[in-house]
Amino acid sequence: MNWFRRLDWRKSLKQAGFPVAEAESLLFGNLDVVNNEDAPWMLSKLANIYGHTYAIMLGAIPAVVTSDPDDDPTGPEVDVDRAVNIFGARGERWKRIRTLSSPALSTQNLKRLYPTAYDSIIKFMEGLRKDAVSQTPVDLHSTINTQCPISFCFSRFQRLAYDVISRCCLGRKESIQENDPNLALILKKFSANLSFHKYTNETFSWCIPELKGVFATYRNIMNRIYSAFGKPMDPFAQYAQNLKNLVESKTKSQECYDMLQFLKNAEETGWTDYIKENDKRIEMSKEIVLTIRFMSTAGFDTTSNTLAYLLHMLACKPEEQERLRAEIDSYDEINHDTIQQMQYLQWSIYEILRLIPHSSLSVFTTVNFYSILQSRRCVEDCQVNEFLFLRDTHIFFDTWTLHHDPDIWGSDAEEYRPSRFGDEKTVRQMQSWTPFGVGPRQCIGMRFALMELKTVICLILKQFRIRPIPGKEKVPFIGMKFPQLSATLIVHFTFEQSASLVTEQYTL
Repeated sequence: MNWFRRLDWRKSLKQAGFPVAEAESLLFGNLDVVNNEDAPWMLSKLANIYGHTYAIMLGAIPAVVTSDPDDDPTGPEVDVDRAVNIFGARGERWKRIRTLSSPALSTQNLKRLYPTAYDSIIKFMEGLRKDAVSQTPVDLHSTINTQCPISFCFSRFQRLAYDVISRCCLGRKESIQENDPNLALILKKFSANLSFHKYTNETFSWCIPELKGVFATYRNIMNRIYSAFGKPMDPFAQYAQNLKNLVESKTKSQECYDMLQFLKNAEETGWTDYIKENDKRIEMSKEIVLTIRFMSTAGFDTTSNTLAYLLHMLACKPEEQERLRAEIDSYDEINHDTIQQMQYLQWSIYEILRLIPHSSLSVFTTVNFYSILQSRRCVEDCQVNEFLFLRDTHIFFDTWTLHHDPDIWGSDAEEYRPSRFGDEKTVRQMQSWTPFGVGPRQCIGMRFALMELKTVICLILKQFRIRPIPGKEKVPFIGMKFPQLSATLIVHFTFEQSASLVTEQYTL
């Protein structure tokens, strides 16, 4: 029956108006495309063949890939699984978790969190100054190799980003930017040693969704066996256990402003009516742990990658660096209010996120069967333009192709030009800029990420000039495993403190 269903889905997708991409295997379908470090480029090639909107098969699961911002057939659906986070939840349950989480990332609370983030960034700057004084080239995105203990090889930006998230999301009091054991666990999943295996438990879950529970049970049993014999368990499972211990040790308080505290204050132990609309309670053992795990892992790597690529771009384009520095130097103080006023700074960040939209570089994840970045699931049949989107079809937004489309961005779509977000920007372009997603489910941490990015860039350009290593000016985008690019992301920082710099003093 499984085989006939696949053939029936392919036929139904064609009848619904979608070109269906060819697949080498009826069993695996197009999983080789999305479960691949070169997924964004492979999807772009398929877009050139089949158009902006086309269908693929992920094992037995139908999916539509689109780089057309007008094709969005999503709607609400209740998700009844107990083990779900803010990203994986759907329907009324998602509304409840999102409503409970949003106050932690409101403008008012971001102002409260800003001194904590600023303190971590100042400690990061102290290390950067030491490298500048010694004229040591700075590797913006360190390669993790097997000859070096993992705790000493983290990208300095990954260490900073995770430190900020640990303090603002998890409530850690002190700054730890060296030898963080939780970061070590996460980087076993996000590292240069990451490999893309064709056949995994998750792969077969896509191929035989009826047995998804069996594969998940097998994975959990193996983790317990490894743990019983002192073998390393899955790093994400260990990280989740660490967070569970943290959640259980946390008490309700109105004096802390981290995200975990907001969720803990809404907790009601033993509550099971977790899909009720507009309820202000949250079930601890599953929702809080998985939500803070998602929040603490989703942001740190994308933030550090954005910082690395933007600084490298500024090093290679000194005229852009000087224009941005001039705007930053026009402000005596760097604080939450002044960074919101810097227009060219915002354009610069928008442009690097257009060129390198990190969410599009994470099309397929093994963390959760339904957790696919920039994706939706069609919950009822609906007609959008010439396409009939069928119920239960997954929708992938091909952000990379959309962000590099010359019909939208012009003939210089492959060039870094922040001024395109100035007066010349069009409504179509702003509708097509989707690094944080779109609509009600847009990334909940967008404002937090932009706040951190802006502050780091301001403090760096206030104190340093950045220049590239000769011969390392061009970044070859070769795949999702960003640390492989570290050889091209090495720059020199020259310490030139601006006379206008006034360091904010915060009492934590």
